[in-house]
Amino acid sequence: MEPATGLIEPRRIAVKMPVMTKIDDDAVAASARELVARRGQAARQEAEERVAEFERQARWPEHAIAVRILTAVESLLRERLP
Repeated sequence: MEPATGLIEPRRIAVKMPVMTKIDDDAVAASARELVARRGQAARQEAEERVAEFERQARWPEHAIAVRILTAVESLLRERLP
């Protein structure tokens, strides 16, 4: 429908943008190993903070990946305990 100005109003089309959420287990494990190598025991706290930040921002795909990395970090730290 044309407005009174004679211009054609553009159509509004909703487009759902794809979000990359498929990160394989090897990539998650590599990220966790790197974080533990850099931060040691503090890696868990850093991973927890990332999870919390993504949750606050409602960035759910990133949140899901961060939770997987946190889980891997916790496993690595348990393995390091005597």
